[in-house]
Amino acid sequence: MATEVKSAFLKALRESFGVLSKVGEGQSLFSLGNDSVRLYIRYSKVHSGERCFYGLRDKDLRLLEGHNAFICLLWDNQDKPLILPFADFEDVFQSVSPADDGQYKVQVYLRNDGTDFYVAQAGRFNVDGYWGLDGYRSSWK
Repeated sequence: MATEVKSAFLKALRESFGVLSKVGEGQSLFSLGNDSVRLYIRYSKVHSGERCFYGLRDKDLRLLEGHNAFICLLWDNQDKPLILPFADFEDVFQSVSPADDGQYKVQVYLRNDGTDFYVAQAGRFNVDGYWGLDGYRSSWK
């Protein structure tokens, strides 16, 4: 399902914003508009307790520094992607160290009364105001 969700999101981005270009070595970092925006796109299935688990690679986050950049978190059956401005969380990632595998371990908690973004060693942050790209799910068919 990860490939389908991510592919649908990428398709919606292309339809809305035009050409996407890959950045870096991985498969998750893209730029739009001659590198005017960078997007780091990650997927998780929804686990028990309505949680999504992600590993954000330190080397990918470093490629977001100094750019108009966003972390886009996807999961199955979401109405809108969770789009976090990197600038709002850059200090959080700089305040902690990645795990031994070079990734920051993060989670999204989906609750009836709101959504939290958890960064290991840094804590939870309410992210209810960070939803975006209305209607992208309609292009999944």
